[in-house]
Amino acid sequence: MLCRMPDERSITEKAQDRRNERSLKASADSAKATARSVEQMLRLSKDQLGASKAQVELTRAARADAEKSERFTRTMAWSSLAVAIASLGAALAALFVR
Repeated sequence: MLCRMPDERSITEKAQDRRNERSLKASADSAKATARSVEQMLRLSKDQLGASKAQVELTRAARADAEKSERFTRTMAWSSLAVAIASLGAALAALFVR
């Protein structure tokens, strides 16, 4: 039976330790990259939310402008109808007054 000193380690144990250290470092690097990606996605999501809010406000403003335009157009149509009726009345009066 071989007797080893307590702090003597086999070559395979040392190699396994090095593999474990490399694996831990790769895992840590991967975790850091994932954290950076998640932070970037969070920033992009916040930017997208801001853009969506701005789009909603623009849509509301456009709707309000469209309603004002519709009211104006309706008023102009009724005014034009009134002028047309008045013109017809004047034309008929001119025909009978002669």
